[in-house]
Amino acid sequence: MLFFQVIAPSSNTTFDVVFLGREEGPVLNTLYIHTSAGSFRFVVKAEGTPNPYRLKPLVGVKMPLNSSYSPMIELHNPHSEPIQVLEMYSSGGDLHLELPSGETEGPQTYWEIPPYQTRPVMKANFVARSENNHTAYIRIKTNTTGAEFLYLPLEVEVSSAPGIYCPQEMIDFGLVPSSSSPKSIKLFVLNSGSKAIPIQNVIATPVTDAISVNFKQVKIPPDTMRPKAVAEVIFNRKYIFICPRDKGRGKFRKLCDISSKYSSRKPHHTRRSCSSFIDLFILVLKPAHLFISLT
Repeated sequence: MLFFQVIAPSSNTTFDVVFLGREEGPVLNTLYIHTSAGSFRFVVKAEGTPNPYRLKPLVGVKMPLNSSYSPMIELHNPHSEPIQVLEMYSSGGDLHLELPSGETEGPQTYWEIPPYQTRPVMKANFVARSENNHTAYIRIKTNTTGAEFLYLPLEVEVSSAPGIYCPQEMIDFGLVPSSSSPKSIKLFVLNSGSKAIPIQNVIATPVTDAISVNFKQVKIPPDTMRPKAVAEVIFNRKYIFICPRDKGRGKFRKLCDISSKYSSRKPHHTRRSCSSFIDLFILVLKPAHLFISLT
């Protein structure tokens, strides 16, 4: 990030350096400050820690030009008492916030989360006005965070290339209890081309009984503002085998990719991350892929 500032003689200035944690573990980077009097180098260290509020970084998203990305922000209350969201701010630019209902105002109880429950607290709205890699963040304060803030990073790649895009940064089935019934999530895509694109099939590989796809052949009309559902991805916990040695270890994460292949004069290929978080007593699955076959 670049900015310019003039510092008067015998005076000083300050600026904030924000760490946007994307995963657990230590991070080491270098910050350079270039001035008319020379350049100064600072080593910056930080460490990503587990997030008890289950906020998911909004990263790895690729969107077509003149589209919008509108993920719902959900917050989990890990405490035995209700928590109250006090403030939510975006870093500005093309990122805006609105209530999940679409209204501009709401009662304070709207942001009160009962113990051990997860609720949507805000909808982010990013408008893809220019072709570039965009980085922003959302800052959240609750009555349990004290003087600290929760930072939710957002990274979106905006492209002018025609093709099929997926506005979902991941397919997340959440925490699935061992006795849970099958859970399903719809898969949405956008078509930034000039003609409708028929979708032949949506399949998951490698094949596993735990993940199934409901699909009917459909044409995706040109539209970068209204995503169209092309399939329903279903996760069935009963097909996951018990792993006795892993009992009591908590949960695991199964990673997979959603890939779309678009055939034209210049082949266009996009990839998406997909994850499912599953209550333990189950065995880790091998990585899977969802392929969208087009004509």
